[in-house]
Amino acid sequence: MRGERLEKATSADYRFFSGFFVFTPVFIVVGAWVLGLSKTTNAFVLWLVFAGLMLTFSIACYFLARYVPTRVSYTIGAIIWIAAFWIAWHS
Repeated sequence: MRGERLEKATSADYRFFSGFFVFTPVFIVVGAWVLGLSKTTNAFVLWLVFAGLMLTFSIACYFLARYVPTRVSYTIGAIIWIAAFWIAWHS
């Protein structure tokens, strides 16, 4: 098989990945909260809400990658993940 060679990640890639690392637990919590409200809504409204959440998630990752250094993002992400696991464990 032939294909394109895999190129090394750039610093912009690492910054975007760190933004994704920060916002993933936030998106999971908000998504679970929205699904808890979904007992009275229809599928189209849920689709609109999740499309809006994904757009917000993407924009937030972009701005975090643009203006926040990678080390700060990973530090914030580690704190958020630890808090998320602690809340999930003690709920």
